[in-house]
Amino acid sequence: MGAKAQEASECDSDKVSIYNITLFFTFMKKTILIGTLMFLCTTAVTVFAGCLENSKSVVPESYLKVMKTADSVSFVLIDPWVEDAKDWMDGYGEVLNNVTLKDKEIIQSAYNLLSDPKSFEVHDVVKNCTHMPDFVIAFHSKKGDVKVSYSFYCDVCRFAKGETYDEFDGEIIRSKFLEIVRKAYPKDRYVRYLIKREKSNFK
Repeated sequence: MGAKAQEASECDSDKVSIYNITLFFTFMKKTILIGTLMFLCTTAVTVFAGCLENSKSVVPESYLKVMKTADSVSFVLIDPWVEDAKDWMDGYGEVLNNVTLKDKEIIQSAYNLLSDPKSFEVHDVVKNCTHMPDFVIAFHSKKGDVKVSYSFYCDVCRFAKGETYDEFDGEIIRSKFLEIVRKAYPKDRYVRYLIKREKSNFK
């Protein structure tokens, strides 16, 4: 009886050990699963937040709201180097030509380009150059006017509303900006020259 009791006791002990090991591995599996789920959730939230950030334009809403509701757009050719000019646009230069259009397609094209989150990048270093614009696209809305000027001298794009303005590196939109201006001035020699020069730079 003693031998059988000892054998039964050892058997029960083995069962307990196996049960404990099973519990341990079950606990580890649950721990790993929970850890993996937490990691995936954190990653998903981070990626989603990054997507939201990347989907938002760096251009302030105060400009975009006016631009989005514009019913007409003026395309202005500027000569920033002339000091004594009869037709002068304050802060920009001499007005060489000024065309106002109410074409919805052109207005939308200009807005889409300038409001696109991919059009401008945020840099820690601001370009150190005087803003000497070649063109001004002025959006006219019941909410006010927003002037978007572009300088091909240093690829700076300036958004201005009243006395407030913000500048961005416009290198990314350089070619597309020209294409929009071309719609207003299809036969202008200076616009044609810039487009040809732009195309030659990519050859």
